Amino acid sequence: MLDALTFDAGSTLTPDYMLMLDSRDITGNISDRLMSMILTDNRGFEADQLDIELNDADGQVGLP
Repeated sequence: MLDALTFDAGSTLTPDYMLMLDSRDITGNISDRLMSMILTDNRGFEADQLDIELNDADGQVGLP
């Protein structure tokens, strides 16, 4: 899995993303807790899948 790219100058590239929930941008709400995000793009009419793993080490993330 590719997490980040490092170039000779020492700069690091990371993926850019935006998460929407009910037409609201929730990216800022989870960006500090995001550990991984995996998008599975299935063929045809099979539903795609997005798996999001959040850090809840402090126990402050509420259950859905």
